[in-house]
Amino acid sequence: MGYISGARAPYAGGTAMDASSLSHDATHAAADAPADTSLAHDRCRLKAVMANEEIAQDVLVAVLDRVDGVPLKVKNDIRIAVEELFVNVASYAYASVGDIELSVTVDGDARAVTVTLTDWGVPFDPFSYAAARPLKADSVEEAPIGGLGIVMVKGLMDECFYRRVDGANEVRIVKHWAAPEPERVPAAPAWNGSGIDDLDKIQGELDDDDLTAIAGGMVVMEPRSWL
Repeated sequence: MGYISGARAPYAGGTAMDASSLSHDATHAAADAPADTSLAHDRCRLKAVMANEEIAQDVLVAVLDRVDGVPLKVKNDIRIAVEELFVNVASYAYASVGDIELSVTVDGDARAVTVTLTDWGVPFDPFSYAAARPLKADSVEEAPIGGLGIVMVKGLMDECFYRRVDGANEVRIVKHWAAPEPERVPAAPAWNGSGIDDLDKIQGELDDDDLTAIAGGMVVMEPRSWL
């Protein structure tokens, strides 16, 4: 049975795990490491219940915030995608309750966020599901329940992958962001030819009468002897 979530709904059902029962493999730098590191990674494994989606988001946000320069839109897009995929697993992957593992890597140098979600439920590739294909504007209401969630994930992410390995479903999504625009230095104003060269040009265009008229308007002080 496939698992495709519908439109996002408020968190409901399930019980959040205690901190002591949360399997958490923090392979990132120590807490006192500089916040502007270019690479951060973390991984957690918890019960695939709705209430634990918030814990998964906390882990995701913590990793995103450890790398400078990740645009807000990238953070928001990856959070929406993780919510959709997590809800799918919590809703449909298991007959009862199983585990889900979240792995997050942020590479500032490559300008990419990679998230992998793994579950050990029934085999299912959400990205090959008919409802995950692009929809026409007039077919939204006719889409299978839950199909729009995967359409949204595929629209928000740059890369989406699925594989079944060692009895597990592994879904990987990647979101890239563009390099920042280089800071532009204002260009120096072009020389407009004003100044001494223009003065010489003006003087060259004056005839003797013009020069005499100009000189006639000047007051020449007679030298005075000291008393």
